[in-house]
Formats: sequence, structure tokens, C-alpha cells
Amino acid sequence: MARKMRDSGVEWIGEVPEGWEVNRLQWHLEELVEKNDPIQTTNILSLTNDRGVIPYEDKGNVGNKAKENYTEYKLAYKNTIVANSMNVLIGSVGLSKYDGCVSPVYYIYKSKDSNSIRYYNYLFQLTPFQKELRRYANGILEIRLRVSSSDILKRSVPAPSFSEQRRIADYLDEKCAAIDGAVCELKRGIEDCKAWKKAIIFEAVTGKANVLAASACAIRRRNCYGGQAATADKKNAKVAKRQMRDSGIPWIGEIPEGWEVRRLKFIFDEITDGSHFSPEGVADGMPYVTATDIRGVGIDFTKVKRISETDYNELVNNGCKVQLGDILLVKDGATTGRVGLMVEQVDCVALSSVAMLRTKKYCNRFFMYVIFSELLQKQIMLAMAGSAMPRITISKLNEFLGVLPPLPEQQAIADYLDEKCAAIDALVAEKEKLIADLETYKKSLIFEMVTGKREVA
Repeated sequence: MARKMRDSGVEWIGEVPEGWEVNRLQWHLEELVEKNDPIQTTNILSLTNDRGVIPYEDKGNVGNKAKENYTEYKLAYKNTIVANSMNVLIGSVGLSKYDGCVSPVYYIYKSKDSNSIRYYNYLFQLTPFQKELRRYANGILEIRLRVSSSDILKRSVPAPSFSEQRRIADYLDEKCAAIDGAVCELKRGIEDCKAWKKAIIFEAVTGKANVLAASACAIRRRNCYGGQAATADKKNAKVAKRQMRDSGIPWIGEIPEGWEVRRLKFIFDEITDGSHFSPEGVADGMPYVTATDIRGVGIDFTKVKRISETDYNELVNNGCKVQLGDILLVKDGATTGRVGLMVEQVDCVALSSVAMLRTKKYCNRFFMYVIFSELLQKQIMLAMAGSAMPRITISKLNEFLGVLPPLPEQQAIADYLDEKCAAIDALVAEKEKLIADLETYKKSLIFEMVTGKREVA
């Protein structure tokens, strides 16, 4: 029998079960503000988006560096809620399993008597609650909005009985753990697919996989009459081993006889980059390609930056125009090494962070895969070693080593990798959709349980 519901009187909450109270969060949580002075702990805790509250040493080399003076921190305890004052609006909140100290920009909350800290931790995960908090945030920039702890505690929230809070929290702990486990498994599957893709590309572009022979076998199988014949041919087909030789390059290894190792400057007709100054953006103008727009085959021009026609013409005259068939390589910044291919005849220019590699006598699709592979990515990483700012120069790029098979084999390898990579990318996209669906379901489940719209079975 469905429980009776009533209007909570709060827009973001909607209806709640009869018997539930709706009152301020301050009746259920209280803020702890305890300085670590004198020093009581040196166990620094950090709040992460995906792992919650963890020891700082477990976070790895990401985010802000720890303070050297422990007295600048404040204390947090097991079973307290840790919330980032500037990111609480996007759910940067976690329940601590540790005693320790945290950054002074964090809020620390403990539950008052007859209240479940786990239940209210789930409340902080609700997108409607985060949107409600946003109404009371201050700040100039969207990414630096901050809401005070006082304003957080004044918000009206659903408040079931203590026993029901615990039942809801227990139920959500179990269900969310199962969802999180499924998401982790899918993410591992995505990483496996990406590693598989890299391996396939490396094996193909270095000739360790005999694509020509494999393609010939595939043709014979397709020409067989009936499933049994095709299966028999597949079992009995033996791909003849080609003659291999040492390339002399450790990260390349062996390559087939007849292949060459050459510097990129002897493979490409031209290696250049885009504009070394940033023109002012305009609402409606000519496309200006930056590192953000380089994402594999093709460019998404719906989000590309625009510049005036005057600036565009000046950059064209300076050799910054992207041409059909150009291999695009991000050579500056955090995404250095990302590779793309210009496959549309669109008038556009590029920023200096984008290198353009052109060839008219070789297969550009093959060399896109070469540059994407560990063969080139390894050289990019070595070239950036010790640099404070990730960057490779055109002069260094010219000296990088690539492989050069005969043109027919370049084309065959490119066709083979187009097919294989498309299948892997489709598998990754399917897993990413499942992750998005699970995360949407998880948010919906938490909202329905915390607001009483769904009852614990």
C-alpha cells in the first residue's frame, strides 16, 4: 500500500511522506571549527570527487600541495561530513572514515543526537539541494562561487525519524556500493579497451602484425561457401611470417624487411604550426582551431573559437591555415600528444599549440596512427622530460623518428586500423553510456529515498 504524501512546502523537495518533518539543517548537523593548534595530528586528509575523503598521501601528485605548517589546518574526525566551501555546489562532499586534519577552506559537520550522519551525507549528494545552495552563493566567477556554512545550515531539508534515516542510509549504502562497483568494472573495461587499441595500433604501424597477410586470409574466408568451409579455412590459414630486422631503436623493436626508419622531416612535405599570437575572439567569425578542438578524425566546429575576418586573413598569409588532409598534433599544454586529422574542406586557421603535418606522397591516415602510437608518443614524452611546461617544438618534431613502409602497405594498415579502432571506439562508447545511465539512476535513487518518494522495501 502506497504511503500517504504531503506537500513539503519546499520547491526542491516536493512531496514528503506524512509524519516526516521539514526543517532547517542546523537542527540535525552542527559545524565543527577546531584548529590543529597546538598540533594534535599530522594525518592530512584530502577530499576527492571520486574517492571521497582519503589520506593526502593516497591522493598522488594531483591538486594542491600540502601545507608545511600543520597548525594551519583544522580537525576532522571519523563520521563527520567534509565539504569544500567552493565546490559543495557540485557535490564535493564526503563522509570521513578517518581522524585527521583538513584545509581551512573545508566545512566539517557532525550529526546531533538522534540523527544519522550517513543520511545527511546522502542529502548533500542531491543535485536539487546543490541548486538550492547555489541561490545563496557569492563570487564573481562561476567556478569560484562560495556558499557560507551558515547559509548551508539554514536550508530546509526533509527530516524523517532517526530509525528511518538509518534504514534509508543502510539501503543506499548497499545499492550505491553495487552501482559504484558496476561503474568501476565498466571503467576498467574502458581502460582495457584503450590499452587494446594502443597495442593493435603499435603492432600494425611497426609491422609486427602482418596486415596484408591477415587481410588476404579474411578475403579467402569471405569467398568460402558456407559456414563450415569458412571455419575450416580460418583454422587452417597460416599467415606466413615475414622477414624482420632490428630497427636499431629500442622503443620500435623489429620492423619488416623493406621498411625504413626515417626522421619526420624526411617523411612529411611540411611540418608547421599555427599562430603565435592569440587574436581576439568574436561571436560570429572565422574558425580558429585550438588544442581543445583536436579530438581524433575531424573537428567539431560547433564549439570552435571564432575570430574576425581581418585577423583570419592575416593568419592565412602567415601560413596558419589548416589544409584538408593535415595531421594535427597538440604540441603545447596539458594535452600535448593528442592527434587529429583534418577530413573536411573547411576554411580555418590554427593556434601555435597545434602542429600541422602534411604529406602528398604518403598515406596521411597511416601516419596519423603512427603519431598516435607509442612509437611517437614515447618520443614526445622523452622530449618533454624535465620541462615545467608540457611542450614540444617544431624543431624537435622534425627530428622525431617514424617508420616508412611501402605505400600500398600504408594504405592497407590504415584501412585495417580504421575498422579495428571504430569497433573498439564503439565498445568504449557503449560502456560510457552504461556508466552515464548508472550514474543517472544512482542520483535518482538517492533523491527518491532521501525525500521519501520511495520507501525502503
